[in-house]
Amino acid sequence: MSESLEITEVGATALCRRDVTVSKSEKIFEYVLKKLAEETGAISQKLLTALTDRDLWPCEVSRGSQQL
Repeated sequence: MSESLEITEVGATALCRRDVTVSKSEKIFEYVLKKLAEETGAISQKLLTALTDRDLWPCEVSRGSQQL
C-alpha cells in the first residue's frame, strides 16, 4: 500500500511544480500509470482503475458547451 501512495505522492508533487508544462504533465501522468500498473496490491489496482476509467481521459475537459 505504501508504495502505491508513494507513487501517487511523487506524481502529485511533480504536477504541482510551477514549471510543469502540458507536455511534462502528460509524461508525469504516464509515469504514474506505468508504476501503478507494475504494482500488484489491491490499492494500486484501485488507484489505476480510478485514474484510467475517468471520462476525462484523454483530457476532454468541457466548460458549458465549449470544449477546452
